[in-house]
Amino acid sequence: MAQIGYIGLGIMGSPIARNLLRAGNELTVWNRTASKCQPLLDEGAHVAESPTKLAASGMEIIFLNVSNTDSVEGILFGPDGLKEGLREGQTIIDNSSISPIATQRFAEKLRQ
Repeated sequence: MAQIGYIGLGIMGSPIARNLLRAGNELTVWNRTASKCQPLLDEGAHVAESPTKLAASGMEIIFLNVSNTDSVEGILFGPDGLKEGLREGQTIIDNSSISPIATQRFAEKLRQ
């Protein structure tokens, strides 16, 4: 199965992450409100200390499910952001409801 990272364990993210874990994938999670990670930790997921460490732990696929464009940008490029820990070949899938123009801009910035 895959090594999957999941960021954003709210009303949508938590059930998706749980289904990925129950399907037998290795799951590492991170959330701005750390207590939201506990139920998945109890079910066998790992918890990363930051988005950077989640990416650096070698996850093949990293999902984002956060509230808005500013949050996605902060998680990708802010202090301890994903970009700092990414390696070539990792895939980021953003399920957040944000501007497609911003998504394209973020993708270009990640490629640099």
